[in-house]
Amino acid sequence: MRSSTIASIAMVPSFLLTMLPMMAVPAFPLAAGLAIAIPIGNLLVNDELMIVLYLRRARAALHQAVLLLSIFFTVIYAGLVLWWAPQSHLHGKQLLFSFASTQFAQLEPGIFHAPFPGLTLYFKQKSIDTVTGNVAYSPIFLAYFKDNEHYLFTARSGVVRNGTIYLVDGNIYSIGKQQSHTALFEETAIDIKHFFEGDTKRKQSYHLKFMTLGQLCDYKDTTGVAMAEVHKRVAQILWQFLFPFFALLGVMVFGRRKSNLLTSLLFVGGLYVLSYASIAAGQNFGSQLLVMSAFLYLCPLAIFGVMLNYYRLRL
Repeated sequence: MRSSTIASIAMVPSFLLTMLPMMAVPAFPLAAGLAIAIPIGNLLVNDELMIVLYLRRARAALHQAVLLLSIFFTVIYAGLVLWWAPQSHLHGKQLLFSFASTQFAQLEPGIFHAPFPGLTLYFKQKSIDTVTGNVAYSPIFLAYFKDNEHYLFTARSGVVRNGTIYLVDGNIYSIGKQQSHTALFEETAIDIKHFFEGDTKRKQSYHLKFMTLGQLCDYKDTTGVAMAEVHKRVAQILWQFLFPFFALLGVMVFGRRKSNLLTSLLFVGGLYVLSYASIAAGQNFGSQLLVMSAFLYLCPLAIFGVMLNYYRLRL
């Protein structure tokens, strides 16, 4: 097995562990809801919670247990949303940069390579500096696509250092929709991170999404996008706090059937989709504070009020 393949396989566990906090963000609300809906629903189906339906103290004890579980989940979830998940993305990107640099050392000469989407690379010879470990290519041809423009580079030599491709003594050809340009250069640099970021129109929101709370508060923003991101995360925490109560109310109303597992999955899953739609809609109105607040805060509280009132009428 080739060393590059072995390196790719060895990287997978490290990358998954690094990105685990970020992957846990969407899983926590579902886990909190199902942790309440499924066991309580099973007890209801087997008529083992009849005392809760008739004794106020029993209901109060059940509500206190759900409250403690909700607080436990919410505290951990707040840490995930505000700090750990954004940091995991940053560390994951650094891991990808490191892996990308090592993969460049494995490329073979005389072959067209596409190490990233939108990037094509060809070189005739390759040499490795025994002191620094940097890989040099000569001569080199590089082409990449960015912002609806094609860029073609030809250079006498090139080297990859610290996640950046440095080209020496060459030409650049820029081909756009309306016009084209050509220029000579002694040295130019191409940052590999651009190939991880995608469309530049989404870069601002993309970066804000992966900032910690402190970074968002320090971010100098005149459009209000950073503050909308803060409100979005607070709304996520609010939904997380309410999810166990939503699950309890839902299973009390809809879960007294034999298909309790299916009912719990459909109810909690549908509620998660609703929370996602509410948060996404609120963030789109970041410049309009009242509309944003209605979607982010009023929506979950209104749904909770309606379900609570209906639950009380059923008792």
